[in-house]
Amino acid sequence: MYMNLTQLLVHTRSGNFRSSVSHRTLALAGTAIALSLTGAANAANFTASNETELVAAINQANASGDTNSTITMVGSFTIAPGSLPQVTTNLRIETAGNTLTSSVGNLALNVATGSELTIDGSIRTQGVNGFSGAIVKNGGGTLNITGGPSAVFWSLKTTDGDLIFKDGAQFTYDTSKGSGTGALSTALFDGGRTITVTGAGTVVTEKGGALIESADEATLNVENGGKFVSTLGTTMVITAGTKGTVNVTGANSAYETNALRISRGHATINVTGGGSLSASAMQVGVYASLNAAASGLQDLGGSADILVSDAGSVMTVTNPFLLTRGSLSILNGGVVTAGGMRVGSYDRAVTNDAIGTILVSGAGSALNTTQTTANSFIVGGGNGAGVKNGTLTVANQGKVNAASGAGIINVATTAGSAGIINIGGETGQAATGAGTIEAGTIKFGAGNGALNFNHTDSDYAFSTVLEGNGTLSHIGSGKTTLTTDQTAFTGQTLVQSGILAVDHKLGGTMDVSGGRLQGIGTIGDTVLSKGGVIAAGNASLGTLTIDGDYTGNGGLLEIETVLGDDTSATDKLVITGNSSGDTDVKLINRDGLGAQTDKGIKIIEVGGQSDGTFALVSDYTTKDGKKVVIGGAYAYELLKNAKSDPADGDWYLVSEVYKTAPVDSGNGNGNGNGNNNGGSNETTPRYSAAVPVYQSYMTTLQSLNKLPTLQQRVGERYQDGTPVAAGGENGGANRAIWGRIEGAHSSLKNNSSSGRLQQDINTYVMQSGVDGQFYESDKGRLIGGITGQYGNAQNNVTAFAGDGTIKTQSWGLGGTLTWYGSNGFYVDGQAQANWYDSDLKIDDVNSFTNGHNAFGYALSIESGQTFAVNNNWSLTPQAQLMWSSLDFDSFRDSYGTQVDKNDGDSLTARLGLAANYRNGWKGDDGRAVNTQVYGIANLYQELSGNSKINVADVKLANDEDRTWAGLGAGGTYAWSDNAYAVYGEGSVSTSLNHFADSYIVKGTVGFKMKW
Repeated sequence: MYMNLTQLLVHTRSGNFRSSVSHRTLALAGTAIALSLTGAANAANFTASNETELVAAINQANASGDTNSTITMVGSFTIAPGSLPQVTTNLRIETAGNTLTSSVGNLALNVATGSELTIDGSIRTQGVNGFSGAIVKNGGGTLNITGGPSAVFWSLKTTDGDLIFKDGAQFTYDTSKGSGTGALSTALFDGGRTITVTGAGTVVTEKGGALIESADEATLNVENGGKFVSTLGTTMVITAGTKGTVNVTGANSAYETNALRISRGHATINVTGGGSLSASAMQVGVYASLNAAASGLQDLGGSADILVSDAGSVMTVTNPFLLTRGSLSILNGGVVTAGGMRVGSYDRAVTNDAIGTILVSGAGSALNTTQTTANSFIVGGGNGAGVKNGTLTVANQGKVNAASGAGIINVATTAGSAGIINIGGETGQAATGAGTIEAGTIKFGAGNGALNFNHTDSDYAFSTVLEGNGTLSHIGSGKTTLTTDQTAFTGQTLVQSGILAVDHKLGGTMDVSGGRLQGIGTIGDTVLSKGGVIAAGNASLGTLTIDGDYTGNGGLLEIETVLGDDTSATDKLVITGNSSGDTDVKLINRDGLGAQTDKGIKIIEVGGQSDGTFALVSDYTTKDGKKVVIGGAYAYELLKNAKSDPADGDWYLVSEVYKTAPVDSGNGNGNGNGNNNGGSNETTPRYSAAVPVYQSYMTTLQSLNKLPTLQQRVGERYQDGTPVAAGGENGGANRAIWGRIEGAHSSLKNNSSSGRLQQDINTYVMQSGVDGQFYESDKGRLIGGITGQYGNAQNNVTAFAGDGTIKTQSWGLGGTLTWYGSNGFYVDGQAQANWYDSDLKIDDVNSFTNGHNAFGYALSIESGQTFAVNNNWSLTPQAQLMWSSLDFDSFRDSYGTQVDKNDGDSLTARLGLAANYRNGWKGDDGRAVNTQVYGIANLYQELSGNSKINVADVKLANDEDRTWAGLGAGGTYAWSDNAYAVYGEGSVSTSLNHFADSYIVKGTVGFKMKW
């Protein structure tokens, strides 16, 4: 029967049905009432008060074509198992405060693929002990259970599709009733589908023991504040080859269980986004009582990958966590707390390899254990046959805390087992940031235990005590400092990369093949191979002790020293046993100014047989074949044995030179492994290769700062062919412009503070000037002028200490004032200022110091009297006093050595006698031509002290030759009534202190024009 209606109130046995409709059809079938839509699709609503009506309503909803339908129960009632048809639409069953009960047997709910069934309210199943009373979700659609409370006698499973508990559902089931004995007898679900518990207030409680597995991976999701509770524990993947996944995600989402066991298959557990999982015990791949040491242990072969990630995500295990095989990753602020922790460990024979790994990485990430028993934390090992390997990696500010920092972490406890602890990246992977281990002791057992530092932290402190025979490896690029006494460690330490600092005692042996070992502690027998570095001391100077034998295989020993005399502060390597092999030694000067040593600075002490060779990594090799380093003004070589004890076997830095070379019991190749034995004890300081060059700096500047004689500067002023010109006659015009070029070669050999010094200086000067007459009378005339000059000098320095080159350019301005008396008397005054730019090169160290600035000025007063011998010949005795003062900018060279001027002034007196020949005639043009030639003898005397410089506060002087004599010859040719003239002079001078050893050859040529 059908009717059209707009509003209908239907009275049924169970109450009223009211619907507001518009042009709809109401179909009445028995007592079940449904609203069917003939227009657009809309919800169809039904009521049911018994099984028959419920079945009819489901069928009508399926047939209605409506996208959403609702069946409201009118009273509580019971249905027979398997009585409900498949749901093929989107259907909601509301119990409306009533209870839907299934009689003895399973309540099968079949939801077709693409359909969704929601049961809101209380449902129950009845059953007896055995396999009955389950809710079974069939079909590929989705089943939602909301509201409650609901109770299932036996179990909950899904064979297909998704089962979702949400919107505050309260659901309880009891798998312990499945077998009648309390054993786990069936699965939470056995299809490769998903059960989800979601939403605040949604709680699914399992009163027996939950079983999660499927051949094609079943998944249980607890999310968005939902809770799953298993009061008797959870077993995952009890069947070999099956898979199961538990995801707990979101704040306040919780999975609470008694013991959680992963049996024969493979399980995946993810706790993320602030979720939590708590269990009384966690057993992966094995079955054990809560006391892991008790009997009843058995290996089941299963494995798990467990993830606890994100801030607020927590896994709590009251008793031991047995990660026999599989992985535990604690990341990004996740926290796991367990009574104990065993990874890759089991105290029985295992059928499959027991290989487990733990990764704790990220700030806030932590693995905490609470039990204080000796074996509560094990990484690899256990009694019984089989492979048992465990790995614990702590990285990127993650933390492992054993018993509040007082616990013991046991590593590779039994023979044949392996245990690895990584600080930073895992072995074979790239280094990362370090994590922290807070434990009283890491104890290595009879297996292959290892602690690897594979991190990038720049200053990582490790304070946990190491005990037993393991391997400690530093393989990352960071720096690790062992801040605790490690005497109990008896294994091997391998330094392969980065920095390992030992400030206390470290037992066992040491092998440095890469990276750097440093510190002020004590280590055992040591091998240093090529590519490795051992550095005594830390941030400050100190002593590193090798309590045993030392073998060098081409590695590098680094020593820092405040280079000075024998009492200098220094790092030191102390070897209590024997030394052998070859080692390079790199010396770093810690701002030492250098000084002459006597015995030397001891840097290596050998208590036993001293057969090792230590070769200095030098700044350069001296002319006597010694490898040396620079310290201030001094050079230090490394010598074996003290001068006062030629057999002590120790090694010293020495800054002295034997005048008679000592007997060298080494190989004589200058590698610093010779003995300081025998020979003369008369020594001199060994200065650095830079000192002779620095000492020659002032001499080079002086070669350009000296002033010429009047004759050299402008030639013969009076050109009338007579020995003495009358005042005001034939002197030519009153103004002149002139220019000259001067070249000189000086070969100077003298003693100095650094020994015998030879300088070969080539100078080149271009000077020009303008003269003008300021005054004239019958007494004579006064000529004044201004000058400008450019100079260039190169000084090639040769000395025992070292060779080098100085290149200097100069620019100068000056003034002159000359009185020419009519009686042949003259007085000439000069003043000049020069600016210098110099480059200094030290050949032996291939070092350049460029752009050094200096300033100098010079003053000269010269006087002479010409006496006529006849009409052509005359003699001119003359005297000159020259003052030259220099100052250069202080500088530091590439070795940090400070160089300052101490005294750069010179006062030189010259006495000379010139023999002059003059002649004159009329040229073809009728104008006067005059010539003058002369020879001159000079005597020079230096009246001031030697030039001095300070090199690293050491005053160094040149013992320059003070008395010189020279001979010269020159002349002037003037024509066109003396309007034009060329002039020149050549001279040679030699030291009277070292005759012919030191000499100067100089020539100048000039041109002047009068108008």
